[in-house]
Amino acid sequence: LLPRAIRIEGDGLVLATETLVVTTAVRNIIRENNLHLLYNAIQTGSQHGMITMDRTLHDLYQKGIITYDVAISSMRDPGQLKKKERTVELA
Repeated sequence: LLPRAIRIEGDGLVLATETLVVTTAVRNIIRENNLHLLYNAIQTGSQHGMITMDRTLHDLYQKGIITYDVAISSMRDPGQLKKKERTVELA
């Protein structure tokens, strides 16, 4: 739950999730204790239903469920949302 998230349509909490699916690659990452590689596995594992928290926050913002400030303050890499917003403004 995003702490004290302010929904565009009113106050309330919003669920934001990151999904990791145990694939062969993920098993190997864990077995070899290369946990720093898990985030990359999530980023590249969308075909298995994996999604990063940043992607979820971006989607919630794009759908108007959370504000820009809530999204940016909760992201691992807020620069990605800022880049996407600049690209939209330039179009």
